[in-house]
Amino acid sequence: MDNMPNNYFSSDAEPKKGIPTWLGLLIIIIITAAVGAGILGYQYSISNQDQVVTETPVVKAITEGTLKNATLSFPNPYDESKNDTIKLVDGHAIIYDNGNEMPRDYTVATTAVGDLNNDGKEEGVIGIYQGYGANIIGPVVFVLSDDNDVLKQVGSVALPEETIDSEIKSLSVVDGVLSVNLLVISSDDLKNLPHSEWQPTVAKTFQYKLVDGSLVEQVDTTGWKIYKNNVFEFKYPKEWNAVVNKYNSKNVLFGPGATSESGYGGVEYTGALLQGQSLKEFVKEFNSGVESGSTSETSVIINGQSVIISILPKSSMTEKTESKSVSFEKDGEVFNMYLTYEDDLESEQRLAIFDQMLSTFKFTK
Repeated sequence: MDNMPNNYFSSDAEPKKGIPTWLGLLIIIIITAAVGAGILGYQYSISNQDQVVTETPVVKAITEGTLKNATLSFPNPYDESKNDTIKLVDGHAIIYDNGNEMPRDYTVATTAVGDLNNDGKEEGVIGIYQGYGANIIGPVVFVLSDDNDVLKQVGSVALPEETIDSEIKSLSVVDGVLSVNLLVISSDDLKNLPHSEWQPTVAKTFQYKLVDGSLVEQVDTTGWKIYKNNVFEFKYPKEWNAVVNKYNSKNVLFGPGATSESGYGGVEYTGALLQGQSLKEFVKEFNSGVESGSTSETSVIINGQSVIISILPKSSMTEKTESKSVSFEKDGEVFNMYLTYEDDLESEQRLAIFDQMLSTFKFTK
């Protein structure tokens, strides 16, 4: 105790100095503000969490799942005036004839998705085959579009007779062309083996494009020539001719053996659109001046361009030829690419070539 300061317990000791009142108030205000900010921040965080909106996933009509559960329609193999209904269930098809289920529910489906007519929108493709022994029809390919989020069938094609009893291995869409890859029965086996021993072993590919709502088989264009002037160009088979029309230098005649005076088909200048007139209105009026008229004027997309397809029927009971006409427009000027044909195999082959030629037509100016 002797060493302690004298004033340690003394009431007379000088009191210690405290915090000034104004400084204490300032500290309290700062602490209150900090706590308040923390509470507000927490409430803001909670409020933000409450306001988080979960986006509803976009449901696409064309997916592998929807395609493998689609409902399809196809001409009855025994009566093409009637349609069979084909219902897919997880990739297996049940065929209904006049509403009655037929015992062929083992058909397998394969699918693909891609733009088949260069309009910037994807189509769905379904291929079905009925497996060995179910040779009522061969493989069939269907094309479906997205119509306001609903699948809509827009085309179909039965593969050639040689593909009966074949298997579709895969489908693909590249640059607007559908490839159907199959295993088919070899020609030697078809000739030399009984039907019970046929087995698909040979790889084969068929290619199609969507033209006017139909799947058109693609012709091999290797070696095709190009006709070109200062307005348009197109490709045509090397066995065909394409010649300027001697009576109108704006027009071209083409086809096997075509001359400057005649051809199975051609390209012709048909006139200019009036102010405010649509291409379809122009074509309809133009066709009304043709003796036979036209059966229809249909708007389709070819290579991203809107065109009008017309079918001109036989002009009389004795006239054998019909005509398919496709009208293209550029800067108000209308050109018509057409082909005349009859109801025979040669005409059918020329039509297939013509449809391929349509996809090569383009304006050069």
